[in-house]
Order: sequence, then structure tokens, then C-alpha cells
Amino acid sequence: MTSMTHFRNPAIIGMLLLFGIVGMLVLSDTTPPTGMVIAEPKGASFYGAYLPKPEITSTVNFDTGIYQKIAAQLPILSACADKGTPLETCLATAQAATGFTWEPDCMKGKERVFYDIIETFEDCLNSSESNCYCEKNLGSSSYITKNGLSGHAYTFAMRKDGNSISFADDSGALSYASSLRGIASTYLPEKLALTYGDTGLAKAEAQITTMPLSGTAPVSLPSLLFYKHSPQKEGKAEQAIDLIMESNGKLAYPTSAMVTDGAGRQLSKADLRPCTPKPKTVQRFCVSDPAAKYIIHDPADGETKERPITIRFAAHLPDSPPPPLTGVKALDYPKADYSAILSWEESSAPDTTSYRIYRASSPEALSSTPIAELSAKEGVSVITARTEDAEDLNAAVDVGACTFDYSLKQCVFSAGEKKVLLKRPKGLGEQGQLYRSRTADGKGMYLYPLLIMENGKEQSFAVTAVDRNGNEIDNVKQKFSVMPGTSVDDLPPRSEGIVGLLANLFSSYDKGSQTLSYPSFTPPTRNIDNTLLLSPEPLSYAAYGLKNPAIAISPDTPLSLFSALPVSTASGGLSISLKETNPKEGDTYYLVLVAQDAAGNPKPGQFTPKEIGATVQTLTIS
Repeated sequence: MTSMTHFRNPAIIGMLLLFGIVGMLVLSDTTPPTGMVIAEPKGASFYGAYLPKPEITSTVNFDTGIYQKIAAQLPILSACADKGTPLETCLATAQAATGFTWEPDCMKGKERVFYDIIETFEDCLNSSESNCYCEKNLGSSSYITKNGLSGHAYTFAMRKDGNSISFADDSGALSYASSLRGIASTYLPEKLALTYGDTGLAKAEAQITTMPLSGTAPVSLPSLLFYKHSPQKEGKAEQAIDLIMESNGKLAYPTSAMVTDGAGRQLSKADLRPCTPKPKTVQRFCVSDPAAKYIIHDPADGETKERPITIRFAAHLPDSPPPPLTGVKALDYPKADYSAILSWEESSAPDTTSYRIYRASSPEALSSTPIAELSAKEGVSVITARTEDAEDLNAAVDVGACTFDYSLKQCVFSAGEKKVLLKRPKGLGEQGQLYRSRTADGKGMYLYPLLIMENGKEQSFAVTAVDRNGNEIDNVKQKFSVMPGTSVDDLPPRSEGIVGLLANLFSSYDKGSQTLSYPSFTPPTRNIDNTLLLSPEPLSYAAYGLKNPAIAISPDTPLSLFSALPVSTASGGLSISLKETNPKEGDTYYLVLVAQDAAGNPKPGQFTPKEIGATVQTLTIS
């Protein structure tokens, strides 16, 4: 429900409407503080209320010229923001021009929590997707510190009435209403109680609309999590938004009933994806003149004292999406399987906050579909990677080559003089890590390792930049590049412990047949990255040898410097023939035995014995 705002001076109302400003100065001796009201485009919503003492009148004590000065800055702000300039930079220019204090989104305390609850729900409500979730962590230590929540307790209510939903705090000072637009809801927190400790959310409980308020224990919530889905009702699919929670790694409704898909399979959060909210083009501002102070009661802190009047308003600022990205590539992840590395040049838009990765089995699925429809298109998957979560490598990285660290079970890449790991997902639903690197000439680059479900099968990828307001190119007026990518299986089985190490290798050598024999051997069960070999996986064995080498030999000597030797397996044992090398007394051989998979890994030109866990053994003919 939108609160009424009363003014003694009608001229103020005209100023508020100028350039779409919605001011919240309440000058009424009969209306109590009304808290927040939301104002968005086309009759939606916005925030903030301040109440001067009743004896103060706007005609005598309040200079409405502040509105004119604010309005004069809006076209300048719009032009600045549309260039992709960070909003804080644009506001600094307005502050210098007016002498006023300009702040973006200045809510704290109860107002901040109230708005975040609403925004989380509306992200689901306004998203064009289904079978997705919207989540907000209302209890992180940084969130509590930033918004001054420590030691406070708040209670909020959500009420569904026909095709509308309303939100309010327990005092009624904060209120908001929205149309559900035909979207149903079975489980909503009719009552949401949050108690904040010094560093975390000490208690979060919800009372659900489908349960009676009396005699029913509240449901404890680890975070605010809404699920947008399409349940079947009377044979028809309808859209619904419900409060859910995580329970033992699975998703559950507040009744403890499990969240399932159409086949009845229990779902975890990894089975879903975050809902993509619509771009936000309405910006919230707080502006005050530090030189003009009034006796004002502020419901946010409950105090009446001399302070500047803060004008809260919302304004439409045009915001063009970041341009199409350049340098997009999809490369095989070396010495791995079911993996690729996407790379692209950093967006030229300074307000880029995330990147979206689109993947499909064919380029047509991506190139012919508008962005707004891609996330819901069958066969298309979407990953969102936030720039604030990127690990900065601060150097150029050669992603085409790496050295496998057998102890770490990962490949190590070179980033200038540093050695870095590019962690790759190994299971469905596992989120990848975004990395920021540099090109050779110092330009920003991003890298993203990701899982590929089938080796050797080409897939198509596209990457877009998303700005702070959720804008990205539409793939209609501005097309993105679609790149092919394939995962090559070049991950070998481990060769550690195939045969036992003999104190005297010569004791197993037969001069007559010129053969080195091991009475038994143990086939490996895992790859060098410790993943299980596929069963059944046909294995073979290869031996490599160097006779009287002129160079020092170590586990770091590439297999490509060795010569291949015949290997045979029989009666549970394994033999290596040296006959082709014409062995003679006094000759010294350096030998390496490796296990090979069906793809022929390890290929000699790619690995050293150390990378695959193999041992270099020495045989001297005597």
C-alpha cells in the first residue's frame, strides 16, 4: 500500500514531479512518519520519509530551491551514466556543481533489510525464467556492519490478497504493494522475524501463510530463498513463487516436503540456476544540503534533532548495455578431460559487474535467439560470473600449456614469473572460478574453466558483459560472437605403483631373451587428477628407455626423449623387451613403464614421468 505524503506548499509537488523526481519530504502535523514508499516507473514504487516538527512550515523554513538544483543535474547525470561511467563518479560531478551531498541508495537498518526482501521477491516476479531461484543472504558480517544491523531485531509481513501482495514492517511505517500478475504462491512468509547479533544473523524465522499462526512452530531459515517454478494444476502448468530452504543439501518447502522436478527427483540448488532479473534503470538517490539544517524527526533512528533535510528520490537514467566482447575464444583445457577454458578481453564498459556465458550444442541455437529468450531456450545453459569474485592473476597466462603437479593433482600454469592454478569444475552443478589476467601488451583478460559433458564433441559458446543495472546486448541490434569449443581427452591414468621397485633390477633381466620381467603388476584405477577411471576402461602398457644417454636423466625428462620398447603381458606378469636395442654388457638403461588409456594417453610429447607418477628405473647389464 502506498503511503500518502502531505505538503503545505503546493509548489513543492510540482518540483517533485519535475524530471521524474519523487521526493519524500513529509510536512504534516496530522500524519505520523510514513517510512518508505517505493516509486518506480509506471506507478510502481520507492523509498523514504522524514517528518519536520509540526510547527515548522515549508514556506518559512524550507528552501525549495534545492529541488530546482537537483532537477538541473539530472540530464547531466543521465548523459554521464549512459557512457558507462561509474555512478559514484557522476555523483561526484553533481556534488561539485551544487555543493550538496549526493549518495546512491542511502538506506540502512530496517529500511535496508525491508527493501532487500522486496527486491529478492521481485527479482523472481519480474524474471522471464522459470525453475530458477532468487536468494539474498541477509546475515553476512559485511552486510550487518555496512547497514548498522548489529543488536537489532525486525519483524516483517507478507500478505497475499487475490492477485496482489503487500509487504510491511510490524509498526506499519514501512509498506509496499505489488501485483502478482497471475503468479501463484503457496508458501510465503506471512511473518518474517530477524534477530541480528554482532557478526551474524542470530535467528531467522518465518511463519508461513498455509499454516495457522497460532500453535505452529516457525521455520528457521539459513537465508532468504525464493523458488520460481511451474507446478501442474488441473493438467495445466502455472507460474508460482514459493519460499524454500536447503535441508541436508536438498531443497525443501517449509512443510519439510522436498522440492522435486516433474519426474519426482529431489532437487538441490545445483540443479537450478539463479533467476535473471530484468535490468534496473531506476536509480535511487539521497541529496542533502549540509549548510541548511532543520529540527527534524527521523524514524530511522527515532531521534528529533537539528540535521540537514535529505531528499530521497528515484530517477530514470538511460543506461546502454556494454558493447559486444572481443577476443572470445574457447580452448581445450590441457592435460585434462571434459574441460575447456573460455577467454575474452575485458569489457570496455567501466560499469561491467558480471559476464554471462551461454552454451549450446549448435551455433544456430545461440546466434538466432534474442538474449531475453536464451536462458529459457531448451538446450541452452547459462553461467553468470561476477567480476568481484574474479581472482586477479595480474599477469599474462599461457592457457595452452601447463605442467601437471602430481602431488596437487592439478595442472600448473605460468603467469609471468608466478605459477598459478586454474581450478576446473569436476561435477555437474559445480560453479567454476573466474580469473582476471593480462594480455602480453597489458590489456585485461578474463579466463573461465568449465565442464564439458562429452569429449571430442564440438559445442558453441558466447559471452556477454552485464552492467550494474543488469543490461546486456540484445543479440538482435547488437550481435555477439559465437565460438566453437571442444574438450580433448588428454588426461592419462596414473602410472604409480604398476610394478614394484626392485633393489636390483638386473636380477629380473634374462640375458638369453634380453627381456626384463616383472612377475606381477597392478592396473591403475584412477587418473592422474585422482578421478576414477571409467569402467570398463581398456588399458595397455608402454615402456620407454634410454640407453647410455649423454645427458642427465631425471623424473622431469620428457618422455619424448625416450625410445619406445615392446611390452607384453602374460600369466599375470609383465615383460619389457630390449632386444631391438642390442644390449651388451656394461650398457646402462633408464626405463619408464606407463599405463595407457583407450585414447593413447599419456602421449610422449606431452608428459614427463614425474607428471604421471611414473618412476625412472636404472638397469645396468653385467
